[in-house]
Amino acid sequence: MKKKLKLQQQILISFFLSVITLVVIQFFFTWYLFSFNIKQTENQEISNSYNEIHSYIDNFYFNFSHEFDKISKETNFIDAIIAENDSTLTNILSENISLKNTIIYKSNHKIISGNYWNLIDKYSDKIFNIDDNISDSYFFSENGEKAYLIIRKLIRDEQNNLIGIAIKTFRLEDIVSKINQIDIDIYTNSSLKSTTNTPDDFLKTNIDNIVSQNQSFSILRKNKELAYGIYILNDINKTPQAYLIINHYRAMNNFFNNGILFFALIILAFSLIIASFLGLWFGKSIMQPVKEISNRLSEISQNPSNIKPFTSEFKGVLGDITDVFSQMNQSLIESRKSLLQYKAITDHINVGIFFMDENNNIIVCNPAFHKIFQTDKSQKLNLSSLAQISPEKLHEIGNSNTHNYYFSVKFNSNKKYLILDLNVNKDGDAIKYFGSITDETSMVKSRKAKQSLELELIKSNRLAKIGKLLVGVVHNLNSPLNSIVGYSQFLKEDFPDNKDIDRLHQSAIKISGMVKGLLNKNRNENRSMPQNINVNEVINDELEMCEHNLFFKHYIVVNKELSNNIKYTNAVYSDISLCVANILNNAIDAMQHSVTKELTIKSFMQENYVVIQISDSGCGISEDNLDKIFDINFSSKLDNDNGGYGLGLALTKAIIEKSNGKIEVSSTINEGTTFTLYFPKM
Repeated sequence: MKKKLKLQQQILISFFLSVITLVVIQFFFTWYLFSFNIKQTENQEISNSYNEIHSYIDNFYFNFSHEFDKISKETNFIDAIIAENDSTLTNILSENISLKNTIIYKSNHKIISGNYWNLIDKYSDKIFNIDDNISDSYFFSENGEKAYLIIRKLIRDEQNNLIGIAIKTFRLEDIVSKINQIDIDIYTNSSLKSTTNTPDDFLKTNIDNIVSQNQSFSILRKNKELAYGIYILNDINKTPQAYLIINHYRAMNNFFNNGILFFALIILAFSLIIASFLGLWFGKSIMQPVKEISNRLSEISQNPSNIKPFTSEFKGVLGDITDVFSQMNQSLIESRKSLLQYKAITDHINVGIFFMDENNNIIVCNPAFHKIFQTDKSQKLNLSSLAQISPEKLHEIGNSNTHNYYFSVKFNSNKKYLILDLNVNKDGDAIKYFGSITDETSMVKSRKAKQSLELELIKSNRLAKIGKLLVGVVHNLNSPLNSIVGYSQFLKEDFPDNKDIDRLHQSAIKISGMVKGLLNKNRNENRSMPQNINVNEVINDELEMCEHNLFFKHYIVVNKELSNNIKYTNAVYSDISLCVANILNNAIDAMQHSVTKELTIKSFMQENYVVIQISDSGCGISEDNLDKIFDINFSSKLDNDNGGYGLGLALTKAIIEKSNGKIEVSSTINEGTTFTLYFPKM
């Protein structure tokens, strides 16, 4: 009993603390809300004053412009400017009081009407510069402690030729004084430095800050009684010249602050009284029995299979709740057992099982689904995004008769091959989909591994035939060549002046060198063990072999850009030589009918790869065939005289990928093709 009373006291104290906290939060929120509203109101009033001042100056400018535009279209006014007739111009301008004292300059800076004012000289470069495409404009300037509005108007004749510039100045104080119900002070840069007519230190400091931040308007609050709106007026060079200070008196602010405090104290007092009575009733009538029920529910949630009946009997609604909950809990136990069995099945199979809504959002899925798509339980999943299949296609699969769909998805550098089985489930108006994802990647890789093995066998048989043929040719040529070299040497000694014998001897030596090169290449390619290889040597060997092709020798221009700092790669010599030879042969064939026949071969380092790049100026490969050129039995030369069997590039790609390298290709029709081969560096 004591424990229950102690618990009740704790609940009551917690309740009181919660109520007090809420009241305090309410008080400060109310205080902040009223303060915020007051500041917003002040900001709006000051901004309205600023907009009214800005609008008044704009209207002043447009009224002057309107009056001036009317006289500028008159022929006698244009003629007077061209003739530099000051008296006529003065009479025309004097007819409208707003145009009096307007200064007229010719386009060559010469004043022809009005009084000279040295302040204009300060801005003459900008005023007479019409390259900025601004026909009419106004700006502000100071002259001592006085500020002026200066308006510039360009005067053009009937052919739109510039013949003059009009300058009109107005004292800013005279303009602002006509604005009613706004308390405005005007200061200039000279005023700020004055010892008599000067703002206080608060305004000076903040004006400097506003100018340094390139602001044109800012609102400041000095204290609870006074706020300012500061309007910066710039000259034609965007330099501050004058400052309009809008004075806003905050006399009502103290009244509102005191009213809020009084109102908040009354709310606090009433809230505490009401909370006391509610707390006593809440703790006695509701919290104690609810707490007991809550404890029992907590025990059930921790171990739903072991429910214990309530020892205390409750009447009324609480009694009905406990009876219904006991029945519900028994049903939950049976349902839980069934669900655990299904969960054990779905959690331990390798097929991803999922349930999604009509927007393709995954509602629930098993661990295998997360494993296949490399996601975690915290992510919000969408099947369309994960599988990279459009929503329309997914709905089409779900509503089709077959339901199965084969596709592939790339995760970083890995590619997975998947089978989607999707079915639609209509529950009233709601449409949901359930299905499974099967990962077929291992089976696809097995098939590809078998295909790679077949490629290796094809390559080995082809290389073996070439090697045997090469050995036979070299064997048949070596003995006659040695005889020719020997006898030609004897003939040279007997007939030293005979040039034909000398040429015969040199040709025999050259052929002998070619034979030795073939023997050396055959010897290197017969080495089946990986070795450290300099790709520059392989490139030079293959180019030397290409010299036996008369088309290559006589028509193709070769550009070699081989890096001297190339690293070694560890590979089988015959593999790299076969790759380079295949690319070179394809390049030579591609340039048979090209106007420009240019072959460029580069070697360089790129990150962790030794790179060989071979470019030709041949016929190029169409975009449709770029994805097919590495397939077995695909060849673009099948209809040509030099038709192939579609094995060369397939072998090349298989060899490079086997050594953890890669091959890239880019091509443009009738411009050429570039193959880039990447081999891992040592």
